[in-house]
Amino acid sequence: MPGVLRAHDVLAKLDIDTFVGGHVHRLGTPKDIRDSRDFTYDLWNTTNRVVGRTRLADYTSQVEPGNSWAGFQLYYDAIADQVEPEIVQRWADKLGGVDVFTRDNVVTIAVSLLLDAPKDINCPAPRRPAPPRRSGAGTRSRGASGHRVRRVGR
Repeated sequence: MPGVLRAHDVLAKLDIDTFVGGHVHRLGTPKDIRDSRDFTYDLWNTTNRVVGRTRLADYTSQVEPGNSWAGFQLYYDAIADQVEPEIVQRWADKLGGVDVFTRDNVVTIAVSLLLDAPKDINCPAPRRPAPPRRSGAGTRSRGASGHRVRRVGR
């Protein structure tokens, strides 16, 4: 994860008009890079805050001896349960896929915070998107994976 954060800063400084990113239906723009960087910083900072107040021992103590991985899974689930709704609320109407991929990204960042423990990463508070406007254009439901899925009329 530290490399992903650093890469966003490098990409944001490039003088480009378009790039081939993760967009399914179009080329990316410099604004997309800035939005992705701001989202990634927000995700990193929010996860870092929650990791700092969530005790691993509270979860590893809930499982039988010798099943440490189950305790870690409970721990990561608890972190994602706190971070995901906060991030989705702030970003769902600005970035596609936030409602689908945030939970997995939170766990990835939590693992990175514990294993990589980067001390040189200083993520400034990002520009946060304005609160979403409710247009009634779509409905929200749960997909097969249990994640919230926004279905928009065709």
